[in-house]
Amino acid sequence: MNLEELEQFVLAEIETYRYVVSDGALGRAFTEKVERVIVEMRAALVRPEWRTVDTFDPTAAGGQGEPRRCALVADDGTYQLFYDPIEDEFGLANGDPPAMIGVDGDAVGCWMAR
Repeated sequence: MNLEELEQFVLAEIETYRYVVSDGALGRAFTEKVERVIVEMRAALVRPEWRTVDTFDPTAAGGQGEPRRCALVADDGTYQLFYDPIEDEFGLANGDPPAMIGVDGDAVGCWMAR
């Protein structure tokens, strides 16, 4: 996937994201929070660009894995959302240089985990 396709993919994922609460779920639904986080995610989107990111390896000391070329897609000043083409998934990172923090999966789900 090239960077332009990635940008369109992330925009489509945001646009089509639906928060579903299972029947019988305990507690209150996070409907307002989800709506707020989606707005925050849209505001944090950047034009995708390749960056070097330290990956997360739960078996390594401190969780730090190997540096890898990933595409930055969102940045709120504290957390960054990257696409890892080797794993074919998104991951949340922070720091300078950025390091993955072990939150990975779909773009919206990762962003909500901040």
